[in-house]
This record gives sequence, structure tokens and C-alpha cells, in this order.
Amino acid sequence: MRLNWLVAKQDPNTTLIPKDLKAYAQVVQWCSFANTEVLPSLGAWFRPTIGRDPYNKKNVDAAEVAVKKVLKYLDGVLRDTTYLVGERLTIADIAVAAHLDRGFQYV
Repeated sequence: MRLNWLVAKQDPNTTLIPKDLKAYAQVVQWCSFANTEVLPSLGAWFRPTIGRDPYNKKNVDAAEVAVKKVLKYLDGVLRDTTYLVGERLTIADIAVAAHLDRGFQYV
């Protein structure tokens, strides 16, 4: 997340990082959600299936349940809105989508 953030901040006119403090805080929360909820759950689901971690069916099944819970939550949030924060694309949308894309390359 930090590298994406630094790259986005290079352009002083970027709309990827909101200037409004409330929206900025929401972007930080979503990026944190992507790093702490989305990525670990997806990794725990796909890494054993591609041989990167030891395979344990119980753990893989639990990770699948966790991913589906995260996706259900995201579906609910995005049901009535196009973007995670505000009315335009932010780094939060990119972070969540990038983590989901990486995971679903394998599952």
C-alpha cells in the first residue's frame, strides 16, 4: 500500500487520494482492510493449493469461508455505490481490486 500511496502522491492534483480528511481516513481504512482482511484470507486459500504453503484442508476450507465473508461484505457496500469512497476512483478501490485480482488468479 505504501508504494501505491507514494506514487499517487507524486501528482499534487491526484484524485486517487482525497483532500477531505473524512474521505482520506476512509481511504486509509479501506487500504488497511485490503491488507488485513482481503489479502491474508485469499493467501491462506490459494497459497496451499499452488504449493507455496503446506496444504491443510481444514485451514484452506476456513480461508475459503473467510474470503466469502469478505466478499459478501464488499458486495453489500458496493450494492448502492460505484466506489468505496466518494464519487470517484481512489487508491482504496485500486488496493482492494488488486488484492482480489491476485487471489482469484488461483481460486
